[in-house]
Amino acid sequence: MKYILTFLFFLLFTNGIFAKGGSGTYFITGKVFVQTKTILKNIELKIKIGIITKTIKTDEYGNYEIEIPWESACPSGRTKEQNKRDNKRINVKYIYFSYLNKKIKLFNEWKKYAQLFPESKEKITRKQDLNFI
Repeated sequence: MKYILTFLFFLLFTNGIFAKGGSGTYFITGKVFVQTKTILKNIELKIKIGIITKTIKTDEYGNYEIEIPWESACPSGRTKEQNKRDNKRINVKYIYFSYLNKKIKLFNEWKKYAQLFPESKEKITRKQDLNFI
């Protein structure tokens, strides 16, 4: 019985070590402008992240903030190419911002901010002003 329990503990412990997949969020913040460099205050923006659409509102200074989810596939027992393909499948390539009939497409930089235990919110925040031309 003691050997069985030791074996089970070892099996569970080693699976925990090798399972390196994870998930989290990062933030995108900045100011919103129109072509004339006029700050858009207290307006609603639509954000599309994959199949999810969110509506956020800028503040009285034209600032916005959006939380972007990310996931990382577990690489255990997978080639680098398989893992890369899995990560590409579960994380969208672009994030779309729209205001009225204008759109902005941003590359999803999730890998740059993918930290399971970030030191601070600033470490996982991307600064990006939006200029709707």
